Amino acid sequence: MKLKKILTTAVSLSLAISLVSSCNEESKKGKAEAEPTPKSVNAGECLPASMVSKDKVKQALSMFGNLEVVKIDKSPINGLYKVIIKAGGRYAVVYLDCKLQYAIIGSMIDIQSKRDLTRETMVKYQLEAQKEKLELLKKKLGEKKFEELKKVLGSNIAQLMVVDLKNIPKEGTIIYGNPDAKYTVYVISDPECPFCAKLHESIKEIVKKDKDVKFEIILFPLPFHPYAKGIAENIASQSSMEKRREILDKSFQAVSKRDSSTLSELSKGNEKGEKIISEHKAFAKSVNLRGTPMIIFPEGIAIGGAIPTDLLYKMIEVLKK
Repeated sequence: MKLKKILTTAVSLSLAISLVSSCNEESKKGKAEAEPTPKSVNAGECLPASMVSKDKVKQALSMFGNLEVVKIDKSPINGLYKVIIKAGGRYAVVYLDCKLQYAIIGSMIDIQSKRDLTRETMVKYQLEAQKEKLELLKKKLGEKKFEELKKVLGSNIAQLMVVDLKNIPKEGTIIYGNPDAKYTVYVISDPECPFCAKLHESIKEIVKKDKDVKFEIILFPLPFHPYAKGIAENIASQSSMEKRREILDKSFQAVSKRDSSTLSELSKGNEKGEKIISEHKAFAKSVNLRGTPMIIFPEGIAIGGAIPTDLLYKMIEVLKK
């Protein structure tokens, strides 16, 4: 499992997973090699506390990619630091030895009290993050719209994300609805995603009843869908908007029918489309896409998943006032 995937699992599930785990093979000479005795960390070998800075820790964890070191604390275990990090908008706990040579991802359990100390830390930071996010949403939308949206979504309002729209791709998108509509909703979609296919039907229903709303589809083919990349490139390379819609409609129909033959026919990767889709992917990554579909409103807020038609339209009605 890749290190980044291990980190994501730890963030989501708080499982006790060791970062490095391996079995030693038996010696070919017929004798089992003695497992090396772990070095004990002597106090003199530790880095001075003044040297354990956020920059140093970030450098030590560079294998995980770009992340923010939020806080460095001592843990209940001597010689082990508890590090709060933030990656992709999510918090995680990583434990580091005092020489910044070893990392552990997982749960630290207080055996006597039977408490999951790691989980307690995670819950604390997630609650703080949620509070900060709701305050940011209120500031972005205004108190009136925020409260109206809260009535529509209930506790699910915490699922909303704040995103930056400045890098929306200019080429290869697919528009549904009145091209002159004043209110544009953006959807990041995979042409082979069943949830995207479900949302696609909702999009068609909404643009039929409201001529002041249009949807602009941005394509993000997921790597585990075998035909998605070729279909996305086929769509993006078409100069005609009508042709783009036709291919995407056919693709989602085939997904709903589990018609792999049609998906294969539509999958026509090409250099022009690949270049355009790379811009779509760059935008999706810039808004911390976690899965498709992702619905992005022009106010700079987003929500993931195939939201039911009625709920989605209620959100639009509140936001476009």
